[in-house]
Amino acid sequence: MRSIKAEKNTILTFGLLVCLGLLFSSCSTDGEDPGRIITPTGQRLIDLAGNTEEGKTYVATSVLINGTASPDFDNFTISLRSNTVSNGYNSTNGAPVFGQVGTWELQTLDEIIFDANNNNVFKLSSINLTATSFRLTVNFTAGPGGSNNTPNEYIFNLVLQ
Repeated sequence: MRSIKAEKNTILTFGLLVCLGLLFSSCSTDGEDPGRIITPTGQRLIDLAGNTEEGKTYVATSVLINGTASPDFDNFTISLRSNTVSNGYNSTNGAPVFGQVGTWELQTLDEIIFDANNNNVFKLSSINLTATSFRLTVNFTAGPGGSNNTPNEYIFNLVLQ
């Protein structure tokens, strides 16, 4: 015959195990596997585009063309999205450098190409830890349609909207 004290200890032990099980099962974030290792490239994609379907939208604080501020990009925004299949973007007031809708991909951790246009490699710089601001620099030579333009250096200073 078991004593009441032994039964209480059994109940307390069982309750503790249940609580610990719930605690450990809730430790992952955003439903991700807590044991999953994220590569530096994967982390950069998350930093730039987030991990939701909406992605992240950035607004230009300034745009320079050959070192001179340009009013041609007033109200420029770009939204970056990333998923396991492709990376997409939408932009406003980005012509001739950006189409309204397109694709992008990382070449390296610090280089992006848009619309599979290898003629225009954008350099990422001044990126902060969570990509709430960064700079894109490109010596732009050909637009999304492939037309040749006079080469110009464009610098887009962007902040998370």
